[in-house]
Amino acid sequence: MLEGHRDRLLPEVLRRAGYRTAAVSSNLWITERSGFGTGFDEFIGVETGRQALLHRGDRRSRMRWALEGSGRAPTTVRPRPGACSGA
Repeated sequence: MLEGHRDRLLPEVLRRAGYRTAAVSSNLWITERSGFGTGFDEFIGVETGRQALLHRGDRRSRMRWALEGSGRAPTTVRPRPGACSGA
């Protein structure tokens, strides 16, 4: 989608004006693979270690991952009563 509007992207506009462009991101979703590198001469993705934790299989680990990212990590994550009973 972005490729069709490449000439209107800020990195492309700056390049035409003679600038060299670069981007750096540590955001899990802002990556070159997801299209955010379009138009930049260089795109650097910074690994923070949190990305590996996202792929843990259980719900509790994924919830902890999300809460840690928001800065509100609980000391203990407990399911509500009856949530894991299978009933």
